[in-house]
Amino acid sequence: MSIRLHFVVEGQSEETLVNRVLRVHLSQFEVWTDARCVYTSRQGPYWIRGGMTRYSRARRDVELWLKQDRGSDVRLTTMFDLYRLPLDFPGMVDAAKQHGVQEKVKILEAAFAEDVVDPRFIHYIQVHEFEALIFADVGRLSIPYPGPERTPALTELERQRKEYGNPEEIDLEAPPSKRIREQIPDYEKISAGILATEAIGLARIREVCTHFHEWLRRLENLGTET
Repeated sequence: MSIRLHFVVEGQSEETLVNRVLRVHLSQFEVWTDARCVYTSRQGPYWIRGGMTRYSRARRDVELWLKQDRGSDVRLTTMFDLYRLPLDFPGMVDAAKQHGVQEKVKILEAAFAEDVVDPRFIHYIQVHEFEALIFADVGRLSIPYPGPERTPALTELERQRKEYGNPEEIDLEAPPSKRIREQIPDYEKISAGILATEAIGLARIREVCTHFHEWLRRLENLGTET
């Protein structure tokens, strides 16, 4: 069965990841994707997209898109960062009681699914943020940032990567993007981040980012679900 899969994502880096990386991969499974950033604010008559500041607006976007496209071949998923998730997100109180990040995100995703009542909805929260995927092979940042003057920064990022078997487990107090910018101040999230992610490849990312892998496997199998 061919599936049309909508993504509601937090920002332009996630939207670009869907359009440049996940779209090609999922098409092999007859899953056809499109993506848009969540509405976050309003300036006059115009709504601004990107960066989730309130859960209520994200929920509205998800539910509105599901109402607009009621096809039985439609599914909708999300890609929101665990890092700085809005305090009004469902399940935050219970998640805060957990020490392990995987336990936290499972509680949040379950509460999210309970709050959006539609069997076509597939919840997903990225642990902790997009840059965790880059830490699957952080040395690939040498592609957008070449030159010997970058070697010490890349060496330090590689040292930090080795501290964690799973980049999704990187300390929330010093999340992946902060670590990268401390070593590469001119790091550009969309162009450089996506270029490095493409170079790493989904196979390596899935090998070390288990939560991301489980989500992608679910998306791959959408056409076989009854």
